[in-house]
Amino acid sequence: MVDVRTEIWDYLYRNGPTSPDIIASSLGLSRQAIEMAISHEWFTVQANVAAIAVSNKVQAESPRQAEEKAMSEKKSIRTLRDLFGT
Repeated sequence: MVDVRTEIWDYLYRNGPTSPDIIASSLGLSRQAIEMAISHEWFTVQANVAAIAVSNKVQAESPRQAEEKAMSEKKSIRTLRDLFGT
């Protein structure tokens, strides 16, 4: 089953979100095999369209949030240097 999931993941990576029927015909597999394989944490299915799942953490952090986090970490390092004189 891992081989089938990997093949589906690669297909979705190349082609974007797609219906299980199209995936099945493109990969030469049954719809049932596709549905079993995409019922996994690697994928999401909404309105009969399968896609690669994305971590909430990745979605939640905007570029601005990432920049603010990096600045905060730099400030923390600067504060530690000031405290310990290094």
